[in-house]
Amino acid sequence: STPTSSPELHLRRLGETLLICAQTVEGYGTDCRSRALAVEAYRVALRALRCSDSNRLVATCSNNLGSILVETGDFAEARAAFEEDIELCRKSGNMRGVCDGHIAIGSAEFRRGRFAAAAHAFRKAEELTGRVRGSARRTELRERIDANLAMCREAEASASRAHDALRRSRGSEHGASKEALAAALDALLPLGKCSLYTSQIASTAKRLSELRAAAHDLRGAADVACDAASAIPVHEPEHEELWRRASEWAQ
Repeated sequence: STPTSSPELHLRRLGETLLICAQTVEGYGTDCRSRALAVEAYRVALRALRCSDSNRLVATCSNNLGSILVETGDFAEARAAFEEDIELCRKSGNMRGVCDGHIAIGSAEFRRGRFAAAAHAFRKAEELTGRVRGSARRTELRERIDANLAMCREAEASASRAHDALRRSRGSEHGASKEALAAALDALLPLGKCSLYTSQIASTAKRLSELRAAAHDLRGAADVACDAASAIPVHEPEHEELWRRASEWAQ
C-alpha cells in the first residue's frame, strides 16, 4: 500500500535503500563473512520495511533473506522467512509468489536432507500452479517442480545406495572394505549440499583415505579427501578439515 504519512514514507525509502545495499553485499561473494554481512543487511532492511507497510518489498526481502540463510545452514530462520513471503503473497493475490515460496521451502528441506518433506513442499506448489495467471508461467513452474521432484527421487536413491554400501563395509571380516567405502562415497557425494549427510561424507572419506594412505596410495588418499571437501559447503567444519588432509597427503 502507498504510505500516507511522512514517517511511513521515509521508512519505505530507507527500507528500499537498505534492500539494495543488502543485495549488493550479497553479490560480493559466497564466503562466510560476505554471507553473514548480507544476512544482517537483510534483517535491518526487513525491520524498516515492516514499519513502512510495504508488503511487496517485505515479501521480496524475506525471500532473499531465506535464500541466503539456506546457504549458511540456518534452516529454521530460512523457513520462517519463506513462510512470511508466502503469506504476504497470498494476501496480495500473487499466486506465482506463493508457488515460488513453497518451492523455496522445498529447496531448503532438500538442503537439510529431508527429501520427503522437500517433495511435500514441491507438491504443494504443484497444487497451486493452476491458480497462477498466464499459461507460460504455469508451464515454467510445473517444469521446475517436476525437475525438483526428480531431484528428490534421485537423492533418495543415492542415500539408499550409500546405506547399503556402508552396511557392506561394516560387515567385512577384515575391516572396512575399500571397494564398499568407495561405492558409499560415490553415492554420498551428490548429497554433499545436504546438511544431514555432511558428517557421513566426511567420516566415509576419512576412513577411505586412511585405508589408501596405509596402502601407500597417498595420491589416492588426497583425491578422496579433495573430492569430499569439494562436495561439502564451505561453512561446514568438516570442509576445512578435509582440505587440510588432502593438502598433507598431496605433499
